Amino acid sequence: MITQASKRGCAFASDRSGDGCPYLDFTMYKDYYGDMDYADKMVTAAINAHSTGFASKGNMNFAGTSDQLRKEIIKKGTAYMNAYMYAIREFEDAIDDCNAGCAKGIVSSGPNCNSLSTAAVHAWDEGVAFYTGSLEGPDVGGKSEGVFPYRLAEKRCANFKTCGEQHNSVTGTSYTNTRLFDKLAMGQVRLLMGRCDEVRPVLREMVALMSIPLIQGTLRYAYKIDKMSGADKEKGEGAIFAAAIVPRVHYCNPADGDTIMNNMKIGASSTSFTAVKAAFEKNYACMNSTCEEVGGIWSAAENKYYAEAGPCGSVSAPTKNTDDVIQESESEMPGWAIAILVSVCLLLACLLVGCCVVILAERRSGKPTFARLKVDALERMESTIPIAVLPCTTATHNTHPLEKGACTTGEIAWTIGRSVPTSDAFEDVGGVGSSSTATSTATSTVRACSR
Repeated sequence: MITQASKRGCAFASDRSGDGCPYLDFTMYKDYYGDMDYADKMVTAAINAHSTGFASKGNMNFAGTSDQLRKEIIKKGTAYMNAYMYAIREFEDAIDDCNAGCAKGIVSSGPNCNSLSTAAVHAWDEGVAFYTGSLEGPDVGGKSEGVFPYRLAEKRCANFKTCGEQHNSVTGTSYTNTRLFDKLAMGQVRLLMGRCDEVRPVLREMVALMSIPLIQGTLRYAYKIDKMSGADKEKGEGAIFAAAIVPRVHYCNPADGDTIMNNMKIGASSTSFTAVKAAFEKNYACMNSTCEEVGGIWSAAENKYYAEAGPCGSVSAPTKNTDDVIQESESEMPGWAIAILVSVCLLLACLLVGCCVVILAERRSGKPTFARLKVDALERMESTIPIAVLPCTTATHNTHPLEKGACTTGEIAWTIGRSVPTSDAFEDVGGVGSSSTATSTATSTVRACSR
């Protein structure tokens, strides 16, 4: 995994210049911890309750810690540090074992061809086995009894709302595993066809997907420790998730890697979820991950993200009480709604001022302000709306709609609107007067009188 041979390939493997030796992912971890057997040292130290004794960074001392804390380190260190890296090593070995130049793929035979379940393809299958484990069964989505990285991806997708094809659901197979197995099938075909160099870009995408549940695990327990006063179990889980992903962050940005480790390691003086989250997010691009793939810490009960824990760029309300209850993010009023509300308030204020001005004008003049407006309106309507003219006699007294008086002899009662028989018109205003005095048609409502 680390020693180059004469042609720059890995010693004891194919020794091709295109091989990945030294393996990139293993090198990140070896350089960070300073030891080839860093994963074994982490688990052994937890079993024996002593310090990891790494030659470089990431040391943790388990002396005097509780059994509950050390149990989490042992279980998850075995699955997410040891088995995780060994799965990647098998994928690398498959590329090393791949025979290029097989013109007809698995149809041909001979030393330059790759066959099902032998050599390169066998190593590829082994990588899948170490990633998935034996307890998941043959069905898509596996079983809850699983304990290897495959099961972690399934658990975390519900916690971060990244299940499903579009990584936006809390149910279904995790986006990580769905995409990862697509890549595994693609890599297998290229191995079988002898297209060895085309497998490495696929592997880089696979490793990025495999890292997502480790990021999610670290964020989840950073939140529990910081916002929910997490105890030994949460501290143990947070520490081992961080140990499994920090070397990758440190490779991108040493300062951000140190920030995460200093907040999450056993013996940390304090834990700031905000600092851990920010350190991760600054390096998603370098790690070939996205905010959407990682998601945010989701509350299924409240159907929203936990406060301050949404995906990159989302706005969450500040936590009101962080002792033992996680406060949820509050929805903020959108800008357009605020603009409409302000406009309505200004309009109402203008109307109120206008009414006050009118009232003052009436008091000063002693005359109703709107009476003249009504008469003016009627006069304008007379020129545009058909009217019916009726002679007014002493017997034809129609109530004047403005002055509340009556037409007198010699005045003309004029009406506007729909033409109807004269008798109906008088009925509309109370039936006052004799219909025999009007021989033409009139409209339904008498509006005014004039001479």
